[in-house]
Amino acid sequence: MTTTVKKGYLKEKRCRDELKAAGWEIVFKSVRWKFGTIDFAKLFDVVAINNESPIWRFISVKHFGKSNYYLPHQEEIKEFRRKHGLRWMEFELWLWDKKINDWKKIKIE
Repeated sequence: MTTTVKKGYLKEKRCRDELKAAGWEIVFKSVRWKFGTIDFAKLFDVVAINNESPIWRFISVKHFGKSNYYLPHQEEIKEFRRKHGLRWMEFELWLWDKKINDWKKIKIE
């Protein structure tokens, strides 16, 4: 049986692998240690850049389930974007839906 920590790590790795395959370079990934997880700005699991364009992608990875527990997190990302976002930054929430075995990607505007 896989722990929730392991499941979260595997989702984040799947996200990073998909980005790398699309030509993105990972410049930050969350770090797990004995007291918890260190995320970028306490919100983002992955930060990626593309050498072809000046775009920075800030991505939070979550599990998509029956509850809408991710909605408050989505609002926190919107607030972060409002305060700190620049035009070459993209903010996204990637929700893993195991029913369709794929991501539901939400671009935060």
